[in-house]
Amino acid sequence: MKRFVLITLFLLASLPALTSATEAEFALDVTIEEVTPAKVYVGDTVNVTLNIANVSESDGEKLWDATIFIDESILDETVRESITINDPDGAPIEYGGTQHPGDELWPGETTSAELSFTLDDDAPGGTYYIPFVITGKRGPCPQGCHPWREEVVTLSLNVIHGLPALSLSVSSDNVAAEGETLNVDFSVRNLGSAPAYNVKAEVKSDYSSLVSQVNIPGDVDTLEPNDALEGSVAIFTSSLGEGEYELRLDVSFEDTKGTQYVKQKTFSLSILPSQQASFEQQGDDAYDEGVALLEADDFKGAIMLFSQAKQLYVLSENDDKAAQCEQKVDDAYQQLETALTPEPVEENENYLLLIGLFTGAAAAFLGLTAGMIRRRRSANR
Repeated sequence: MKRFVLITLFLLASLPALTSATEAEFALDVTIEEVTPAKVYVGDTVNVTLNIANVSESDGEKLWDATIFIDESILDETVRESITINDPDGAPIEYGGTQHPGDELWPGETTSAELSFTLDDDAPGGTYYIPFVITGKRGPCPQGCHPWREEVVTLSLNVIHGLPALSLSVSSDNVAAEGETLNVDFSVRNLGSAPAYNVKAEVKSDYSSLVSQVNIPGDVDTLEPNDALEGSVAIFTSSLGEGEYELRLDVSFEDTKGTQYVKQKTFSLSILPSQQASFEQQGDDAYDEGVALLEADDFKGAIMLFSQAKQLYVLSENDDKAAQCEQKVDDAYQQLETALTPEPVEENENYLLLIGLFTGAAAAFLGLTAGMIRRRRSANR
């Protein structure tokens, strides 16, 4: 009886060692092969392809009836509340070759599986850790000898939470003569945290006769965050005629989900009569010449040209430039006055000493002369 007990204890003691040795011979290599899309935003559906290779050393260590799945039990709570797993039961791991019948994965064989999940529209941005787990059976027995759970493989995923946000600026000095083509420049910049797609610009107005053309060079199918594009609007002034006009530039774009947005900017333009535009051009020429003369200290010439430019700007009804000329005239007069004012003479001690000596000598000479005259008068008496 004692011998039977000892034999039984020996067998029980040796069983874990045998099991461990067998398990050590079974091994899988699980890798994440591909994640799409490359950039993930909230609301996106993420597709993950994993490769599973049986790298067991023993020919009998096969993988049977295995499934790979996202283990919700070890998901972070915030992530669990922010995603929807599209394959809650996981994906089967099946041999797809022709070397043997059956779906089990033999040592040296590799297969792949795909899983997907969808991020909620209001999911927070940041880094998401998604755990993938394989469970099944292993061993040489049909349908496997022992249950198996592979170690967790984790996907680190950067989720971008944001929208495109475009800023729009339009040039302000928009003046042309009737009959000319006025080019109004504009700039669009994406200040958001997501790309803007299908960026398009269009001029809107209440003037049915307006003829214009928007020019945006380059490819604007996608405007990435912090990127900018430059464009212009050609206004054919003859379609409007002389006057002051207010137009609107609309820039439309879409986010990653296809939701459309419109950014608007109002701008003004002035269309002058041809003669009036000529007056302004003449004023510009006279003003530039006046600046050159002022820099050369020809103050009188500069004053004359600035005054002439002012009158031309008045004729062209450009009050701002006329006021600028008036200020230039005042500046030139001040500089002229400074140039004509003589510098004060500096007195010093030597100069005062000479004056004192000269004054003393003159007084002594006059005293001596007066004394000689008195002596002569006394002698004559």
